[in-house]
Amino acid sequence: MRKADHDLSEKNDEESLKTLIQVIALDENHRKGNELLARLYLRATRHKKAELILKHLIELYPFDPEYYSMLGHSFFERHQFKAAIRCYEKALSLDKNNPKRFIHIGSVYATKKEFPAALDCYMKAHRIDVRNIELMFLIVEICLQNSDPITAREYLHKILDYEPYNQQAKTLLGEVLRMLNAEATTASG
Repeated sequence: MRKADHDLSEKNDEESLKTLIQVIALDENHRKGNELLARLYLRATRHKKAELILKHLIELYPFDPEYYSMLGHSFFERHQFKAAIRCYEKALSLDKNNPKRFIHIGSVYATKKEFPAALDCYMKAHRIDVRNIELMFLIVEICLQNSDPITAREYLHKILDYEPYNQQAKTLLGEVLRMLNAEATTASG
């Protein structure tokens, strides 16, 4: 395992892979070896191999939300959205106060262009992690795709409250305000 850890830290994935396969050959239930191997397979976009290892880990450790989340990621990358949501929801049920669990589910809905569901998930994540600027930008993006410039404006103001010099937020806010002015002009004219 030390050799595998060293190879991973050196970004030598091929050597890590060989070493981890040897570890698993000696002990098929080796938790860290299986976990690292699954992560390597996910990183190398060998999702089917990662899926097999993750299902094995879930059998051994059914209360670890990270394994369900990793499996959800594998399904998501292969556009198996229903399976991805099931896995992400299982991870969420085991780890309710982790905002990334809601973000993962929201990402699936956003990819499927189900913007209200995505927004709901992102808002729940935001309630847990109120200062997460990246998350607020996700909310703004979904609001704009869902034709909700008023909520987008609200979140851009929140971003600027935390980071007054955030140029991306200032630029987006300008665009949103122009959009709202155009709507107001069209409605009154």
